[in-house]
Amino acid sequence: MAKFWYRVNFRECGKPSMLCGTSEFDLPSLMRELASSPFIRLGDLSYQDTQKAWHPWEDWDPAMEPTVLIQVKEIGTIMPFKGDPRVLATAAR
Repeated sequence: MAKFWYRVNFRECGKPSMLCGTSEFDLPSLMRELASSPFIRLGDLSYQDTQKAWHPWEDWDPAMEPTVLIQVKEIGTIMPFKGDPRVLATAAR
């Protein structure tokens, strides 16, 4: 199954937050899912350090699974990546 990469900006406990990860849905399907579900799931969570290098979520917090459910009503923006940002960043160097 294809994985689509997204950056999701949302409010968590009233504060701005952002996560990057994958969804099984392409952008049109994700928009339909947002209209009909209270949560969306992002998997393969990854983060970018201050040097712009990408890391798996396990490097940040090895005790947590690299997946999250985000309340749709808290989402501000969703930006699709052109591909896996970890690979794109490596190719750009």
